[in-house]
This record gives sequence, C-alpha cells and structure tokens, in this order.
Amino acid sequence: MEKLVAQLAYPDAKAVAGWLVAYSGGLDSRVLLELTALAHRRSDIPVRVIHINHGVNIKSNQWAEECVGVARDLALPIEVVSLSGIVYSLNDREVKETGNLEARLRELRYRELAKRLLPDWCLLLAHHADDQAETLLLQLLRGAAVRGMAGMSDKMERWHGGFRWRPLLHLSKQELRDYALKRQWNWIEDDSNQDVRYRRNYIRHKVMPCLIKLVPSAVRNLNRTARLMADGSQLLDEVAQMDWQITQSSRYLIPRVLWPPLNDLSEARRNNLWRYIFNRLGYSMPSLARLQCLQRELVMARPDATPILNWKELTIRRYRDYVYLLPLGADFEQPEKRFCGDGSGVSWQLLFPDGRRCLIEYQLSSGGRAGLLEGFSWRCVPAGEIVRLARDNKHGVVRRWVKFAQNIGVPPWWRSSLPVLLVHEQLTVVPGYWAAKHWHWRWAE
Repeated sequence: MEKLVAQLAYPDAKAVAGWLVAYSGGLDSRVLLELTALAHRRSDIPVRVIHINHGVNIKSNQWAEECVGVARDLALPIEVVSLSGIVYSLNDREVKETGNLEARLRELRYRELAKRLLPDWCLLLAHHADDQAETLLLQLLRGAAVRGMAGMSDKMERWHGGFRWRPLLHLSKQELRDYALKRQWNWIEDDSNQDVRYRRNYIRHKVMPCLIKLVPSAVRNLNRTARLMADGSQLLDEVAQMDWQITQSSRYLIPRVLWPPLNDLSEARRNNLWRYIFNRLGYSMPSLARLQCLQRELVMARPDATPILNWKELTIRRYRDYVYLLPLGADFEQPEKRFCGDGSGVSWQLLFPDGRRCLIEYQLSSGGRAGLLEGFSWRCVPAGEIVRLARDNKHGVVRRWVKFAQNIGVPPWWRSSLPVLLVHEQLTVVPGYWAAKHWHWRWAE
C-alpha cells in the first residue's frame, strides 16, 4: 500500500492536476479514499470527493450522510449528487435478462462523474481484482470479443478532458478487507449486493466460490487472462489503425469511411476495423449480427443506392464511396467562427464541438485582391437557392446550390445546414469541399 500512496502523492503523470475520488461508502472505496487522503497530507495534491446517491435503496440518504461525515473527518471537500429524481422501473423480466437497472445506474453514474471532472484531473475508481474476474466471466457469457474480455484497464487513461484510473485493480477484495479491519475503518454494506437476481451478484456469490474451491488461484488467473486479452486487443487495434489509414477520410467534417477498400479485407479483419471505429467514436460495441447487417445493407448495396441504418445511438448512411456515422437524430453542429485579418490577408478558424479545427485562408501574396478583405458573411444555403460563385473558378458563375453541392460531393442531408462563406454575396468557400481561386481550406493538426 505504501507504494500506492506514493503514486497518489506524486503521480508519474505530471499532467494530473488533482484527484476526484468516486466514493460509494463501501469497503473498496473507503480504502481508496483513506489512501488518497494520506497522499494529500503528504504532498498537498488537490483532492475532491464525489458520492452518487442513486436513490434506489431505502437507506440511500442515510448512506449519503455517512459518506459526507467520513469525508469531513478527513478534511476533504465532498459533493453529493442525487439521482433520486429519476424514476427507475424494474420488473422481473428486466432483472432476468441482463440486469438493465444496474446498467442504467452505471450509465447515469458515469455521466455525472464526467460532468464534474475538471480539466486534467483524474477520476479514481475503486475496482479491485475480484471485480475484474467477475467482469471477465460476464463478458464470456455475453459472447464478447477480445476487447470485451480485456476487462477494465489498470492504466491511467485519458477520459473526458481528464484522466481515469483504477489503482486498486491489482488487489483482491480480501486484501482490502484485511487492510481496513486492521485500521478499524467502517464501511457501508449495500444489501442489494446480495440480490442474486442480478447477474454480477449471482457470479459473485454462486459461481466464484465454486471456482475458487476448484482452483484457489481463480481470481488471479482470471486477472492474468484479462491482461493477456488487453495485449491481444492492443495488437488488433494496431492492425485496425493500419486499415483505418486506408479507409478513413480525415479531411472531412464528420466521420466517414471509404467503403470500396473494405471489400478487399477478410471478414475478420473488416469486423475488427468496424469495432475499432465504433470504439474510437465512443459508440457501443456492435454485435456480430449488426456487423453482418452493416456489411449486407450498406457496403454491399448497389453503387447508386443511398442506404441508411438507424441503430440505438447512431445513424449509418452511405453516399457515393463513403459510409457516414452520425449521432442518431443529430443536426449539423454549427462551428464557432474566429476571424483574423491583417495587411497580408484574412483567415478563419472554424472550431467544431468535437475539437476539430478547419482553417480558411485568403492570401494577397498569392494574387488576391485587397478589395476582397471585406464584405464577408457566413450562412446556410436553402436547397432551391441560386448562388453566384466567386470568379475564376471552373464551376462557372451562377449555379443552383443543390446542383453545385451535389457536384462537389456534399451529402444530401447536410446541404441545407452546412455553413458557407460568401464575399460580397458570392459563394467563396464550402468548408471541407471547395474554395474559390486564392482561397484555401485545410484541417488543422
């Protein structure tokens, strides 16, 4: 434990600005909180505590008060986030299927934690080796692929503008219990953890004792398997990154995949690439059946078709040679526009909500006219509008916007919401697609 306290007091990742401890009041989070408090006293590294009150158990408010008391005794600031205003429905069928309530609570919990994670702070989670073993068994029962069986990462990783780390993952629950009992720490026992209707609880109380009786080192062995799966997942990601370079289009406003090269890949390699893309974009991992559906309905459709798939959280569309992945029901997210002008020219930065930057530049040194350093406007063009193009371009002078947008490859669903630059009411730049003479656009690194 002394080594862990030293890591918390003086983290190797110098970019860590402070620790945000997710404190439930249970055994594992009590140990984590005490260790972090000790590190804070040694190094004065900032620490904040957050308790999520799910409001499901009748004792939830009592537990929240106990957590506040423990944090105050340690002289640490604590915030209690209540989810009790959200109505949860639970019926026998939902319980018997996959523990939907547990998954729903986890989703809400992480959402609240992400909202409160300050830039470059690190969220500390108290998962331990027994949790990892249970996770691996759950993933096996779900028929998970290599990435799923890698379980939870024991490395500090980037997460929502900060970091996320599980520093207790190498310790068993018994080791944590012995450590806490020796120091006479108290903790909350959540009676819902005994409810074997939930799959994880059933594995914890019914399956794991049998496995440990059969193989005493079961927890350690399952954790080793998870680490090996993590290595395998990394290798698959490296292969997917090579395939992604072939099929992606980074010079674009939204994620899209060049689909013709997909047909040159084996089915296993193609599925691996799709899993990598979904994970990279933050979407839920697709099942094998959905991957087969994607290949059949989108990639294998006739060349002039514009097929569309609506899944739980995203829409997948194909237009010409590209497959587009869009948040379900999302409109085009308008960028922030920043202007810069001087004697040599003008430029804009388009700052998109996901962090991408498109640079648009006009340089007098390349033959541009000083008279074009004024009269700018940004707007979206209705489908039926006639536009006058800036001079000296191969597309002519006057065009119907919908036809011009089609010619330069703007997908139909973006044509009425894509912001374009006009100079003296002449269409000058369509970001990501086209620019008039002396104008340039590019994606910033």
